[in-house]
Amino acid sequence: MAMKKVFFGLFTLALLSACGGGGQKASEKESQEVINLEQSTEKLEEVLESAELELEEAQSEIDSLLNGL
Repeated sequence: MAMKKVFFGLFTLALLSACGGGGQKASEKESQEVINLEQSTEKLEEVLESAELELEEAQSEIDSLLNGL
């Protein structure tokens, strides 16, 4: 019975150490994914701001043309 506990304990420690190392790699991968997501969000915000400016310019031009009629 004591031998079973020793083997179970060793197996559990081996399993925990194997999982522990992968957790840091997964954490690093998740951190990189978060950074990529933040960069994509910033680019999207820039594109949206640019599109809003273009829309305002187009609306202003349309208003000027309509006022000229």
